[in-house]
Amino acid sequence: MVREGAGPYWTEFPCLDMLGLSDRYLARHKPEDVGSGFLGHELGDGDYVLRRAPEIIVFGVGSEPAFRPGLELSSSAEFARQYVKMPVRTAYRPVYTALVWFKKDGPRIGVLSGDHSITIPAYLLNAFEHTTAFLHHGRLAVGVRSDTPAGVVLEDISGDVGITVIGDYSDRIEPAIIDKVEKRILVLSTKSDTFLPVEKVILTVLSGR
Repeated sequence: MVREGAGPYWTEFPCLDMLGLSDRYLARHKPEDVGSGFLGHELGDGDYVLRRAPEIIVFGVGSEPAFRPGLELSSSAEFARQYVKMPVRTAYRPVYTALVWFKKDGPRIGVLSGDHSITIPAYLLNAFEHTTAFLHHGRLAVGVRSDTPAGVVLEDISGDVGITVIGDYSDRIEPAIIDKVEKRILVLSTKSDTFLPVEKVILTVLSGR
């Protein structure tokens, strides 16, 4: 995980502090304009963060980037290619929704590809801005409701694909693949008026890839 500020301390996760408080490299590679900005928030190097390849990134207190490392990453095409942004809602009151970036091909949390199958975790189903992840049975899930579908853009996947939805009441989820001119989207919908949790989607490649 990578985080700006206090996150590494209260999560107790192995972390890279993007503002350099506990990072030797950032502390010793200061920007040329250090001393002219917000005290204690001037260090950072977006390229260095990418090289470290963190699997989870949180800026600030779960907000859009505001300091040097985040601003550099947000303007990076490579960052946009590797990471997916997903709002994540806290499990306890007071309820708070934070923006979290997940590495799509992270070895522990990313897309899992087998010989003929592809497993996509729920927190990568970010095709729609309204989708929010939440804790369900100890795992991050997303909710699907009649007016709130979930989905994901399928990259480099062509041909016929079998779709298996994992989650409570998955038999009430209706998956479909929509082919558009520039992209292919897997959409999960339902007729339910209440949110149905989805933990992951397994694609079975029947032909093509």
